[in-house]
Amino acid sequence: MALKTTPRRGLTEAAGVVDRRGAASSALMGRGSYPAAVSRGCHQMTAPPLPAQPTVASLRFLWAELTTRCGLRCIHCYASAGPDGNDGTMSVADWKATFNQAARLGARTISMIGGEPTLYQGLEDLIRHALGLGL
Repeated sequence: MALKTTPRRGLTEAAGVVDRRGAASSALMGRGSYPAAVSRGCHQMTAPPLPAQPTVASLRFLWAELTTRCGLRCIHCYASAGPDGNDGTMSVADWKATFNQAARLGARTISMIGGEPTLYQGLEDLIRHALGLGL
């Protein structure tokens, strides 16, 4: 499974998100197009010149949304998790492959989120795998 780059809310710095459905995204703050100069009040800020060759930023952080299962039904939950949630379509093997790819891309940290990630059946195996990768 290849990580695809798509916009996603709530990301800062170089971060990637893979949700329980296998949808992947990453966001790089400070990258992309920007005006050569930005005017703020009476101060003029000039952006640094773009490099002659495009650069590739490495992935530093991965959020892995393992499940939407949760024992609670909070109305403010960003994941819309609850007792009726599920583990999506990604198997433990899919998650391991995603973690391997994230490590190759430079990730140093993985946060396993959900709903309630401790309800995910393969959580212990995924934690061992991530630790084995140095994440």
